[in-house]
Amino acid sequence: MIYDKISKKFQHAEPDADLFLYETVEGILSSSDTDREKLHKIRCSYAAANAGKAARSAELCSNAEV
Repeated sequence: MIYDKISKKFQHAEPDADLFLYETVEGILSSSDTDREKLHKIRCSYAAANAGKAARSAELCSNAEV
């Protein structure tokens, strides 16, 4: 699923993560979904990005403690 891909890109700090998120949101906005569906998908996209960042931060913290 696209949200998993977003999360993985941010978790692994891939250089194109922000661009991928931007392009995903652009695609959502240009879709024929209702505004409510678009908003839900955009929120999920940003939540996936934040989850990936949090997972990366947790990995860095756990590696620093060892």
